[in-house]
Amino acid sequence: MKIHLTITGGMGLTLTGSLDVADLPDELAEKAESLLTPERLTAATLAQSSPYAVGMREFEVTISSEHDGTCKEEQREENEVQHYRFVEADENIEIVDLLDELMREIVTYKQKMGKAQRE
Repeated sequence: MKIHLTITGGMGLTLTGSLDVADLPDELAEKAESLLTPERLTAATLAQSSPYAVGMREFEVTISSEHDGTCKEEQREENEVQHYRFVEADENIEIVDLLDELMREIVTYKQKMGKAQRE
């Protein structure tokens, strides 16, 4: 499963990046697989932030799964890209926490790549 993530808001920052769940540590990969389901992400899109909340973050998540060229027709249908957009809210805090963890992984990877290029 491949994830493209954009987090906007908070203090006016936009963070964006992509990762493959297969490249994550096992515990985090399992957490991502169990929480980032169509049902849970669809529910997250329905959650509303408090009207009094200022600077709430917005999350954009695009998920795709890829199979090799030998996949069957049923598997090709699973390759569809799923796109979700939602705000930070109490109802989806578990998913928000996971997305924060995933963004930390993305940023850490980008820092390592930048450092390697400078050396």
